Amino acid sequence: MDLDPAAPTFLATPAHSGYDDYTDSGVDWLGAIPAHWELRALKYSADFVQEKLDSKPDDLPYIGLEHIESGTGKLDKDEAVEDVSSKVVHFESGEVLFSKLRPYLAKVLLAEEDGVGTTELVPLRPVEDVDERFLAYQLLSKGFIEVMDAQTYGARMPRVSPDQLAEQKLALPPSAEQRAIAAFLDRATARIDTLIEKKERLVALLEEKRSALVSHVVTKGLDDDAELQDSEVEWLGEIPAGWDVVRLKFLTSLVTSGPRGWAEYYSEEGPIFLQVGNLSRGSLDLDLSEVEHVNPPEDAEGTRTRLEGNDLLLSITAYIGSIGVIPPRFGRGLRESAHCTGASPFG
Repeated sequence: MDLDPAAPTFLATPAHSGYDDYTDSGVDWLGAIPAHWELRALKYSADFVQEKLDSKPDDLPYIGLEHIESGTGKLDKDEAVEDVSSKVVHFESGEVLFSKLRPYLAKVLLAEEDGVGTTELVPLRPVEDVDERFLAYQLLSKGFIEVMDAQTYGARMPRVSPDQLAEQKLALPPSAEQRAIAAFLDRATARIDTLIEKKERLVALLEEKRSALVSHVVTKGLDDDAELQDSEVEWLGEIPAGWDVVRLKFLTSLVTSGPRGWAEYYSEEGPIFLQVGNLSRGSLDLDLSEVEHVNPPEDAEGTRTRLEGNDLLLSITAYIGSIGVIPPRFGRGLRESAHCTGASPFG
């Protein structure tokens, strides 16, 4: 059939495409695919490049997992990384890099230049009849990521092996159709990215308005006609007459900071260890989607860092000023790089 690259006819489900005939792929995540598409293991679709170097060459850029956006296939790298002390994997322009560590993060990148990267990246060099952009989109697809995530091993650092990756089946249309699909996705995702950028700008403006509203109300009160007095504190400026200026230490029972270097105590069980990443810049609620647990030795200094309900956390590193409030029935926990204020230092 003729494929119009501007139309979304490539979507491989009868409800969404104009293909005339479908066949069961026999692969759960793929389901029914167009009958003229080929089912092929990844190891026959791309060569697995395993060229590792003991150190980073001076003339090649470095890519770490932190430089690859999750789920988008985009490079998020502000500046070159020069100081890399560990082994690296070498890759070439046109190869697809797949992260074997925590595959649920969907870190996939089509290399646009030669370089080196963390050894957690598996470089894949597409064979002659496989389009590199189409392959990258295939590996980013939700079904593929879920299948790979289900095969991980290791509790602390879940990853898949290149051998597991090699055996996964892909649905491959003819080369011309692959290119048409990749071209459509390039255009469609670019339009979506533009919409996201506009929404993000709107969100930024609303957050700025929210911050200004909170700042005004907590320093000027609700009565815009109230008589004001000089607080004699530069950042406070004028405050309503009758308000007091009090040091924070007189409003709390404890102001402290969390322990340092406790990564070695991370454990599958034990008290929750809250970090700066668990604080939100737009809410007082904690983000507990990902938390660490610790099992420190008895002689580790941790008494002053225990938390209980209604304690207040303030970030003094990274996103400075982020605040979180411990829920009233929060279990015993510890936190890192944060001030804690509240009714009691114990939890």
